[in-house]
Amino acid sequence: MLTKNMKAAYKFLTFIGAGLMLAGMTGCSADFLDREPTGSLTPEQIERSQWNSNVMLGMSNATTRIAISLSSSSQDDFGQKAIDIVSDMLSGDAAMRQNMYGWFRTDLLLDSYHSTSSRSLQFWNYNYSIIYEANGVISSSSGGTGEEPEDPEFKYYYAVGKTMRAYSYFNLVTLFGKNWSEGADDKVCPFVTYQSEDGVPVPGSTVDQVYDSIIVDLEDAITAFDNATAAGVRASGLSNPDVDVARMILAAALLQRGNVEADDYVRAKELALAVVNGSGCSVLPYNQLTTTGFNTVNPSNWLWGFDITTSNTTGLASFWGFMDIFTYGYADVGDIHGINSHLYDAIPATDGRKAWFLSPEDAETVGLGVGYAYAPWQKFYDPAYSLGGDRSWTNDLVFMRYEEAVLVAAEAAARSNDLNTSRQMLKLLLDQRDPAKSATVDAMDQNQLLDELFFEWRVELWGEGRSLLTMKRFKRNIQRSEASLYYPNVAVNYDDERLYFETPRSVIQNNPDFRN
Repeated sequence: MLTKNMKAAYKFLTFIGAGLMLAGMTGCSADFLDREPTGSLTPEQIERSQWNSNVMLGMSNATTRIAISLSSSSQDDFGQKAIDIVSDMLSGDAAMRQNMYGWFRTDLLLDSYHSTSSRSLQFWNYNYSIIYEANGVISSSSGGTGEEPEDPEFKYYYAVGKTMRAYSYFNLVTLFGKNWSEGADDKVCPFVTYQSEDGVPVPGSTVDQVYDSIIVDLEDAITAFDNATAAGVRASGLSNPDVDVARMILAAALLQRGNVEADDYVRAKELALAVVNGSGCSVLPYNQLTTTGFNTVNPSNWLWGFDITTSNTTGLASFWGFMDIFTYGYADVGDIHGINSHLYDAIPATDGRKAWFLSPEDAETVGLGVGYAYAPWQKFYDPAYSLGGDRSWTNDLVFMRYEEAVLVAAEAAARSNDLNTSRQMLKLLLDQRDPAKSATVDAMDQNQLLDELFFEWRVELWGEGRSLLTMKRFKRNIQRSEASLYYPNVAVNYDDERLYFETPRSVIQNNPDFRN
């Protein structure tokens, strides 16, 4: 448990998670933070316990715009969940039949990747704002050395800072960089550390260098988390990245990089299995698939999430404002983000997740009309279940689930030819999703396992921002939805340049050393 003297730094650290909608929660109390306007946290600030709770949570309008949304006029600029929505749209697994209000239109058109696009700059600035805050915590908690501190309490702060910095760089290297196997030596983004001085241009790092730095940061974080825990220091509740989140980000990075010579798949499998077997979480049961709405923090299968309240909601400009037809927003009036029709058709009738999505026939039957077809009406929904009924926008957000650990373990095991472990993990999921299919897993060979896992990633984590990573990692093309406003039924290649963001032009102009 955190002591009273630890709360100031602890609360500040929730600001790092601010880009993830501020003050996240981890595990299987919404803490508040203050942030002094001078920037990086100092050791003296860490020691102080006088914090403004409103600013601390980072959910006042000004702080929210600085931390997670840099354009006060952009309704589709709301931090990590905006990245998740865009990622699923770019892959084609999420589609819109109409786009009356214009939000996410350039993504639908596959035209948001340009160096002059607002989306490119939005994603760049969002991640570097988190990196800046993380660097401040790393520097302050380590006394400016960048090394793990001796104080057990500061070890925890240091671990959170390292985790969040690595998470943001993983965002950048996968959004702006090609697959490691195809572009390891390409410049992708500057790796800015606690030593970097404000205003001093930083040369761009290659895809390979950024992955190496991500791995080092997360290894440091895991060690520091473990050492802090051994000394009796850990976060209470579900309020920041913990050691399981750090393990999962590292496992995801290793799986995405896929450097066989470095044993990436073996390491990813081991890390994910540590979470599967040690987190205390479990796969959401079959009989609860359509009863949770993913609207409330669920310690049984959420590894990382965020408790939205009336005091911190970003309102209409939010995940729920765009994704849920039962929340007042864009979806309830017809700008639906629905599942790809071809992916929906591929879900067997025996799979409980098919009920997550509104079929064209049921859309007519319930009186909504075909325009609402494929909406995630039983995956993401307000508990009152009234069309456009919720106007508080206080449903919670999930950033990482236990099921993702199961899928990482299954895929990494398949890729490292540990087929028995892969089958075991796949059955762990399918027993609670499609028992009929689960009964066929033992007969699957390596290629069949990978084919099935490509499908499982896209269905299980639909709407949670994993589809574009999956498409690129598996090097598979995806046929866009028949119900898509743009490019219906068109197959888009995983290496299409429109799926990779260009470095914002302003970055190149202001940092001539970037390409050197």
